[in-house]
This record gives sequence, C-alpha cells and structure tokens, in this order.
Amino acid sequence: MRTTAFFAFMALLSAGCGGTAQKSPSGNIRAEVFAGKEGLYYTVTHDGRTVIDTSAMGVTVDGTELFRDAALRPAGTRKIDETYSVTGRKAVSEGRCNEYLFDVTHRPSGYKYRLQTRLYDDGFAYRFVLPGDGTRTVNGEAAQWRPPHQSRVWFAERNSGWKLLTYAGEWISTTADSLHIVSRQGPVQTMPLLYRPPPTNT
Repeated sequence: MRTTAFFAFMALLSAGCGGTAQKSPSGNIRAEVFAGKEGLYYTVTHDGRTVIDTSAMGVTVDGTELFRDAALRPAGTRKIDETYSVTGRKAVSEGRCNEYLFDVTHRPSGYKYRLQTRLYDDGFAYRFVLPGDGTRTVNGEAAQWRPPHQSRVWFAERNSGWKLLTYAGEWISTTADSLHIVSRQGPVQTMPLLYRPPPTNT
C-alpha cells in the first residue's frame, strides 16, 4: 500500500525574502527557506521586520533524519483562492495564499520528498510530503519557531502542579531569551505564549 506522511506547521502573525521571492498575496509576509549541512531552516518577516528568526525544520522517518545534509530545489508556485465551510463565528472561511514547492533530496540515502510553504497575509505555514510504500514511522521532528531574542513574551505563571494542566495563572512577561530560566518550575511553560517582536531589527 502506498502511503504519504506529512508534517505541518502554521505560524499566525498578528503584527528577507530569498532567491525564491516567497511572499504573501499583499507582500507583507515574506519568507526564506534554505538548506545547511546540519539541516533545513526558515525565516519569516512582517513588513520588513523579523518575526521568526532562523529556525530549524525537518522530520525523522524510520530512524533517518531526512533534514540533515539535504539539497533543496525550487519546484514551482501557485496562487490559492478558496472558500470552505467552518463551524464557529461564521459559516464560510476564505483561504488566500501563495504556495511554493521545493524538491528535497536527502543526500546520504538519496531519498526524495517535497516541502510545501504557504504565505498568507496573516501567517506562514509549511509541511513535508513524504512518499513511500507500506508502514512508515515518524520518530520525531526538528521544528523551531524562534522569535528575535529581544522579543517580549507573555505567559501564565502558576507555581503548582496545575501549571501544565490549565491555562489559568498570573500573566507575567520576560524577554524571549530568558523564558527558559524565568520560572521556578523549570523551562517548560504552558500555552499560549504571546510574543511581541522588538520595534526594529538589531
């Protein structure tokens, strides 16, 4: 049986483009994806300001880290303008974005798969499409979303056993680079985390 596995990530933005000129329909969101010896990476800007700094992306399948020593090649683009039914405040939602396709080759094994990115006017998304036969095992992923280190982050602090079991707590803030040391209970924080990038890139 032929199967296709995928890993997806979506970053919604409330607030540089590489050689592939990835941008949203209005051009306010821009992204770059690139390959290095240690993995695959991406960055995202909003109105010229970095909102996601260089971050890793990748997936491990059947014990193989397919993002390490990989070659990346542009494979096409398309515009998407669609509507679909949803349950909530409104019955129909709109999806307008620019999609970019990349062929990825894992050099050590020769395995080929595809990276898809989508840029909306309010967000960026990516996913990997992994062709194969039979049963496959996704062992893990290398997914990061790194805001600029001087970004301000708000989170609900609750110094009790309920910390990771509830969204309640005292909302406090710190800088993104100190988030892992600010809590007496260790580096893990409950969701959601709210970020505000620094006023200008430094």
